[in-house]
Amino acid sequence: MARKWLSQISVIALITAIYYFQTLPLSEWLVDDAGISFSYAKNLGSGYGLVSQPGQIPVEGYSNPIWVFLLSVFALVNIDIVSIVKTLSQGLSIMAMGMVFLTLCDLGLPILYSLVAVGWLTCQPAFVIWSISGLENPLYSFLLATLFFTLTRQQSRSTAAYSGILSGFISLTRPEGIIYGCIYPLFHRKHTTHYLPGFVPIFVFHLIFRIVYFGDLFPNPYYIKSEQFLSREWLTNAITKSEGLLISLFGGKYFVFPVLILFGLLILYLAWQRTVKRELYSIGVFLFAAIVGYMILLKDWMEEYRYATPVFLFAYPFIVSSVSIGMNAIPANKHAQTIGLGLLFAWWFLSYGIAFKARFDNFIRAPTVPMAGVASAFNRFEEYGRVLNLEQDISVLTPDVGGALYYFPNIPIYDLGGLVDPTISRTIGRNENALHDYIFRELPTFIHIHGEWAYMANLDGDQRFRTMYVPIYEFMDLHIREKYGVEIYSGDFVRRDLVSSPEILTELQKISPSWK
Repeated sequence: MARKWLSQISVIALITAIYYFQTLPLSEWLVDDAGISFSYAKNLGSGYGLVSQPGQIPVEGYSNPIWVFLLSVFALVNIDIVSIVKTLSQGLSIMAMGMVFLTLCDLGLPILYSLVAVGWLTCQPAFVIWSISGLENPLYSFLLATLFFTLTRQQSRSTAAYSGILSGFISLTRPEGIIYGCIYPLFHRKHTTHYLPGFVPIFVFHLIFRIVYFGDLFPNPYYIKSEQFLSREWLTNAITKSEGLLISLFGGKYFVFPVLILFGLLILYLAWQRTVKRELYSIGVFLFAAIVGYMILLKDWMEEYRYATPVFLFAYPFIVSSVSIGMNAIPANKHAQTIGLGLLFAWWFLSYGIAFKARFDNFIRAPTVPMAGVASAFNRFEEYGRVLNLEQDISVLTPDVGGALYYFPNIPIYDLGGLVDPTISRTIGRNENALHDYIFRELPTFIHIHGEWAYMANLDGDQRFRTMYVPIYEFMDLHIREKYGVEIYSGDFVRRDLVSSPEILTELQKISPSWK
């Protein structure tokens, strides 16, 4: 027993070392969207409530309540969230991988097979990148791994209730997490009556809280993202997402077809031999739930499969367990397990060398919208304000708000992305007249637009834009022209009534934005 535990601890230490090494090049990066959660957490911990900025009305501009609540604890004790979130995320991810590894060992998978199953995760760019992005992915992984560990054990009333509580937390960590609240009966039907009192109150209480506190049945991001659900575009994206996910999972497009054929034959063989064992069923249920959760979501504009973390968490254990069981099912071949293990190690190393490392390198060179970069670029609006003698009286309309909300809480920000603005979330891309009426009624001091957001807002479609605002910098977006065949201008704009002379505009133009 002592030797077994020593071996398991050694493997977990190795997994930890590999994972930590992979995260080092991104130690300074946090994605800008994480800043939204940080802002809500900081404001909650500071006593302002669940608001994007102090003094703003409550709008549920996040979709990860448990993550926000957890981070608010650090704000409550005056710990800067940005300074602690990397360490917290790494710890949660390591515990998640360790939990999966120990569960696989308990289910009877040989320790070296379990090493491959979890070691693959440490080299999967999509898993590693989003585990340290500042988003809720590591907490999601940890809660799912803990539920996996719990459901594969002997159940009692207390463990059933504990599983219900875990499922309730999972449902509040990601919107699609509600799916995992439905899988308990597939493991322990007779204890469902003890499970539900743990799960249902958490989910229902938060739903009531949302209606009472925010005055809405759904979080605000729902309105900006829900319109395409079950549309033709959604179905097309689902097919595209599936192809991309398989390529990402298997380590390159040339692996996908032969691996799917071989793996399909292996599963058919196991079914024919009736050797689909408990461990494969247990992992398969979680993997199926993860795939369903990923497929129902709209295609994400961010790179590296942000929403697919649970798929990777359970796909590699499922693949490795299938190979192990398949090798055991081969009659009269005492070397089958060794051969299977060798093939898995070779596949792991090849996938990293051929595809995973290049994906890591590409992302490190150009990480998705760094929060620090957005915050740094936002400094220019304070400089604009100083030129106009408006240091304490400016407001900004922009689609990049995470870092701005966190580091500039006293500057009112209108979120063109719609996540924290209930009017924009319900009008952009849907009701252009209502969107324009809102913007030109609020009259933010500065407007920054770019890319798809400039196209969706189409401010030049309303004559009030050029009447009320003057460009500080602007340029025609060539990408939008090529994609949509229309001329859309991106740039920084200032209210015309605040620019009293051409000299003032010249002074503003001397402040060079980072994208210029």
